[in-house]
Amino acid sequence: MSILNEEDRIKVNELIEEYNKGQNKNYKLLIPVLVLLPFLLIQWINVLVFIAMCFFVYKYSKNVSSLKNQVKNDVFAGIVKYVNASFEYTTDSIVTPQEADKARLYDCCGPNVNFHIENSISGIIKNNHVRIIDLYIGSNMRGEKYERSGHRIFKGMFIIIDFEESFKSQIKIAQKYLYKDMDVCKQKVDIENTEFEKIFIMLSDDKIYAKEVSSTYVEKLGQLSKKLNKKMNLSFVENKLYIAIDDMSIINYAELFRSGMNMQKVEGTIEHIKNIESSIDYLLP
Repeated sequence: MSILNEEDRIKVNELIEEYNKGQNKNYKLLIPVLVLLPFLLIQWINVLVFIAMCFFVYKYSKNVSSLKNQVKNDVFAGIVKYVNASFEYTTDSIVTPQEADKARLYDCCGPNVNFHIENSISGIIKNNHVRIIDLYIGSNMRGEKYERSGHRIFKGMFIIIDFEESFKSQIKIAQKYLYKDMDVCKQKVDIENTEFEKIFIMLSDDKIYAKEVSSTYVEKLGQLSKKLNKKMNLSFVENKLYIAIDDMSIINYAELFRSGMNMQKVEGTIEHIKNIESSIDYLLP
């Protein structure tokens, strides 16, 4: 049984057909390239052949990019609204490197840092304003810390949740692999939860307050980490909760666009976004 109503299914089907027709048209553009390639290899001085090949490849890549952007704007915007009426989808930046840097989980705005947002959703969950972002943070420098230029610092889902009141002290709940890279001086907070402490370390300047705040999240965080099977790091700063989930995204492009689009893939994306929403809902008090 479809999770979309009949009217929405008709609209989505029209967009899928338009995308797949355009994709098939683009594949046909590659045929002259494949035909011309042997001649180019044999007669390498034929500049016109080389120019023609470059033109067709450029035309193909441009058309595919245009179609993907159309699908994003038309289909995904409708999908997120279907999941939650308050959700707004955009490819624009809805968080600055300076704001993300406040979480002090990763270096987001250094001079050699590449900060790139692919997709974003903003909306309301449990009366809290939430921003969900597909984020890539990379280093553009070489050095002892990074073996090569373009080193990935973080790639995954970055979530920012606003609260009405500010937290009295900064609190971090980080997985142990990240703890060694933290450059802020915080005290380790002991939590009487063996399962939690196998995975996470809690840091704060105010141990008593940190325990009070985290009591709502400790049990849920352990369960959620197992359910998602992803590395998670949290930071409570001012009136915001920052959540970084490694190797998770709002949209799986490779899966969605491989071998054309269909209704099953669209409905799978809806279920995925529903799971993201329900995970945030579960974690919030």
